[in-house]
Amino acid sequence: MVVNLRKWQPGRVKNFAAGSLVLPTVSAVMQWSWTGPVHTFTQGVQVAWAGWVPGGVVGMAVVAVPVAWWLVAWWWARYYHKLVTVGHTSPEKTDRVSRRFEDARDAGARTAARYPVPLTYRGNIVLGPSAAVASSRSHSVWGLLRKRRDRWLMIPVRAINEHLVVTGDSGSGKTTMLLRLIAGLYAYDWQRYLATRKDRPLLVFIDCGGDLHTGRRFVQLMTRLGVDPRRIGLWPITTKLDLWSMSAPDLTETLQSMLCLAPATDASQVHFENNRRRVVSLVIGTALSDAGVVLPKPRSRAELFDRLSTKRLKQLYAADLAICEEIDALNESKPPAVADVAGKLRDLFETLGEAFEGDRGLDSFDALYVCAQGTTRKETARAQISAVKTMLLQFAASPHNRRIRTAMDEKSAVVDDKGDVDVIDLVERARKLRCSVIYAAQSFLGLAQTEDECHRIVASTSGGWIGMRGNDQGPLCEKFGTRTVYTASRHLNGRRMGEEGTLNTGDAMLVHPNKLRRFEPGQAVYVKGLQANWGQVVTVDPDDIPQLEYPHWARIEPATATAGHGEPESSGPQRKTHTNRPIARRADIERPRNRKEDTE
Repeated sequence: MVVNLRKWQPGRVKNFAAGSLVLPTVSAVMQWSWTGPVHTFTQGVQVAWAGWVPGGVVGMAVVAVPVAWWLVAWWWARYYHKLVTVGHTSPEKTDRVSRRFEDARDAGARTAARYPVPLTYRGNIVLGPSAAVASSRSHSVWGLLRKRRDRWLMIPVRAINEHLVVTGDSGSGKTTMLLRLIAGLYAYDWQRYLATRKDRPLLVFIDCGGDLHTGRRFVQLMTRLGVDPRRIGLWPITTKLDLWSMSAPDLTETLQSMLCLAPATDASQVHFENNRRRVVSLVIGTALSDAGVVLPKPRSRAELFDRLSTKRLKQLYAADLAICEEIDALNESKPPAVADVAGKLRDLFETLGEAFEGDRGLDSFDALYVCAQGTTRKETARAQISAVKTMLLQFAASPHNRRIRTAMDEKSAVVDDKGDVDVIDLVERARKLRCSVIYAAQSFLGLAQTEDECHRIVASTSGGWIGMRGNDQGPLCEKFGTRTVYTASRHLNGRRMGEEGTLNTGDAMLVHPNKLRRFEPGQAVYVKGLQANWGQVVTVDPDDIPQLEYPHWARIEPATATAGHGEPESSGPQRKTHTNRPIARRADIERPRNRKEDTE
């Protein structure tokens, strides 16, 4: 009855049947004879026949209970196999019973989500309990019995290394899932860092929507994990990045990315884009001069704007007549290129404020949250994200001993008719630089500005797809493969179903879009390699997170510990005393500590 009500997988029933074998095993050991269970059973029959039924039942249970469990397991596996192949006599009943199976498993996953869930498990990031696993391969009855039960909805770390794409509409629990995913990922990377002393983790969360509440949750989560608060950043709220300590070529590329946010689409746009890039090269001092003029890079915003005039540039390059003529030609374009670049940069830096006037580089952080106000200030947010993306790629391309993880959420907030942020290079090139990307959006078309770019992004994220509730997930469902389905048809005998019919095989989507439309908040499916794992995401509770081990040799002082007036930089809530919180080892992270209280 329990098996039928909860719609257990045949493999789980087999586990209970295997566990029941402990009864005859103990009986055989106690009697030191392989025939001991049989003797106990026959004695139980005799005792029951003599009139003492309870005692006889106890004796017979040594053999009867395992036999009953294995019969139930075999019958349930045959019934389940029949349901997914031939089905019931009525196709309508087959669909109804299949829906009951799905609903019962989803309810079981939601119930299991009330209990503690580990962050990591054997090289996987655990999001929550698993409801069901589907694959393109069909199993026989014995295959269903041999199949292991998938307890957790897990994302392999090796898949995250190959980039992930995440989709889910507003209110589906996507941000909650991302916070749990990055918390488990940081815990895993930190344990590897302690074991090998290589590849210290660097986590960068880019929120294009500018959700400051999520930023505070991120800071609190990292603090509870045990990350040094001085190495946690909430940019540009409490943390300022240093733009001017970069090398001249890197500074040139960063400023050019802030000016030229989207690729040019026609010849006129290419012309103006080239003019802007040339002006930036002249101002920074990376332009090649045949006369040997070498300019030091600007050290501040004031020095940059001091050079952004035709008169000043001609003074700096007075010894090079060719460049002076080039400056005159740039000034004669419509609009004048130097004045155009100066106006755009002044407008950007006025809206950015002191965001890039700090003294911290990316290497001085372990966890950085980028809060770009894409919802209210799209132009500014595009410049912010372009600059941070360029700085991140430049840092990843330089010699470093970091494992870089980047999560980007709500990129559609900075996309409109006026521009976009090009992330194709980040997704397609970052893996070679030891940088993995978790790319999240509300739908397939929200991944990029054009449909072709959306297809390129999905093709580059070979780590798989995490799908949550959404009404426009069809294109992604089509991309991640099909499974074999069996369609049974019956001949009608008047108005009743007859016994004869046909059974046809075909292909159906491994993940059907209608299933995603029926999702409740927190439900998710992870698809990779023609296999889909369905489950319930558990909200990560900072109070239940064990603090990571933080030895003395891992405490690296950031580039600076002050925020401008001699006060320690505050990146969020400070950690409490270390004596009140246990130090977590790998076993503590992979094993829950206590049961949560039922809040329902």
